[in-house]
Amino acid sequence: MKNLFILFVMVSLYSCKQENTNKRSYEAVSKNDIVIPQKDSLHKVSTAVIQEIAQENCYDYLTELVRSSDFPFSEWKIERNKVNLLIDNQEADSISCRLFYDTEGSGTIGWIKYNTKDGILMNTSANLENPVTLQYDSKWKALFDQCSSKK
Repeated sequence: MKNLFILFVMVSLYSCKQENTNKRSYEAVSKNDIVIPQKDSLHKVSTAVIQEIAQENCYDYLTELVRSSDFPFSEWKIERNKVNLLIDNQEADSISCRLFYDTEGSGTIGWIKYNTKDGILMNTSANLENPVTLQYDSKWKALFDQCSSKK
């Protein structure tokens, strides 16, 4: 009888630990999953959300522009495609970014500044007053400029 009671208690406790699998996880939804409703829909999508999505896509082009550059990635022994940008400052004619990669530490490998007006990309990591001009694949500039002009 005592064994049956212990078995009953254990089964009861085990059944309480199970999570409801029907719960919906909203953290897993990204901006890429947003569906813009049709014109006849009663729902309205915020223009701020649409602009944020468009801006994010423009930054994808900027990321590829930096990855295609002659920034000294090899000094960090990291593949170019693993490097991401974090926008530190954006002004009317320039964007300053931190270059980083996913790691347990900070992962920062440097800083760049991109002059959107004349398309000059500069490595500002070593000396902000005397940045090094970088070369890059011009197709990414064209795509970034085209994307930015749509805003």
